[in-house]
Amino acid sequence: MTGVVRKRRSLSRLLAFIDLETDDTSTVALVADGWFLLKTIVAGLRVRVTGVWETPCETRGARLALVTDGVTVLEDVRSENAWENASASAAWRARVRETGASADTTVNLMGPDSFAEVPTVAATYPTMCLSWSDFGRCPDPTCLRRHAASSRWETQRQKRAEARRAGTGGCLSGNAHARRTERNELEHENKNVNSEADGEHGAADAAKSKHNLVFAKWLVDTFGVAKLKGGSNDTTRGGVVDIAGGRGLLSFELALTHGVPATLIEPKPLPVLNKKLRKRIKKWRVWRDGSDKDGQVFQDSSDNAPHRFDDKSPDETNPVRVICASFLGMGDGDADDANGENGEKNEKQKSTEKTELHIAIESAAVLVAMHPDQATDFFVTTALALKKPFAVVPCCVFVGLNEHRKLADGTTVATYDQMMDYYQSLHPEIQRERLPFRGRRDVLFKL
Repeated sequence: MTGVVRKRRSLSRLLAFIDLETDDTSTVALVADGWFLLKTIVAGLRVRVTGVWETPCETRGARLALVTDGVTVLEDVRSENAWENASASAAWRARVRETGASADTTVNLMGPDSFAEVPTVAATYPTMCLSWSDFGRCPDPTCLRRHAASSRWETQRQKRAEARRAGTGGCLSGNAHARRTERNELEHENKNVNSEADGEHGAADAAKSKHNLVFAKWLVDTFGVAKLKGGSNDTTRGGVVDIAGGRGLLSFELALTHGVPATLIEPKPLPVLNKKLRKRIKKWRVWRDGSDKDGQVFQDSSDNAPHRFDDKSPDETNPVRVICASFLGMGDGDADDANGENGEKNEKQKSTEKTELHIAIESAAVLVAMHPDQATDFFVTTALALKKPFAVVPCCVFVGLNEHRKLADGTTVATYDQMMDYYQSLHPEIQRERLPFRGRRDVLFKL
């Protein structure tokens, strides 16, 4: 079909939507999915398009899925005057609203011999206007969206927005504030969760982003600071070793808040720390250098008990020692092939990394891991083999990578609960508790 491009929306490099006004002043929605639509295809061009009609659904009307390079420019009907272009766009929007007054009418755009009918623009644009829903008004007089709720989700969103406006006097500062307020309300609605397994009724769980803080506090309460730091034996002065700790937030929480020496083992380099964490590390360095004249100490926000570092820190300049190595390769001394990318690695550097990794694991007082992913299985077996106290919060099951895991009845571990039962069956002293935060929060530990 041929027509004039009236509007273009590019959601990504390989996904763009076009509103095409055909010769009979009907508006058709076009979609270029999976291929790059030239940026020169803009509003005001007369084009010929080729595509395949998509099957209409409840959430949207029929669209023409353009074939690759299915847009040919016939004529540039844009005026040199920008005001005339704006007037033409406003006139098109007005025609769209008038044409879409009745949602039941349809128009046949596939020829007189075709029985397929395409919904009019009222069905082509069934989306509810979010500005109208969130703020009770729409600033666009020619808005093409629906100013009414037609589904359960839309009705609930509208009611929440009305409640917000009633509580704040109808004063909201933009969509970002509205989304943040809505997210806070949803968190408040889901805050009171009854946990019968823990014997806690109506306890408020922390947000998922607070899982490292909660886990660190649980480690201190369960093992004790003295145990986490290590005893008098020289072989247990390694403090806590955090396996697959990602950005190291758990290690920094243990070191900065509770004064526990921490070593992070992570194959990826430590990313740039945020401003808040850099400020805390700066304060720690000031205290370490003895220049804190005011006698400031780090406070544990949970019980307001001061915690200072020992004189022997894991690192003289950083509160957390970082070993950039893979924990999965700890026991595979001959696993790397001499050929390929792994073989090109400097053997001396590889040997140094493995030696440093082995020393850190063997001298650790407690091994910990928060959502270590693929390293969970090797983490538990290593801790049991070395007879180390440990605590791990598993997350993903990874059935295909751990087909060796079998339950007592021979069933292959395929679910999260089966995985937790399997790990507990490896040693009679492995215990299980639930941490007070959202997400995967069951912790397996051995004292």
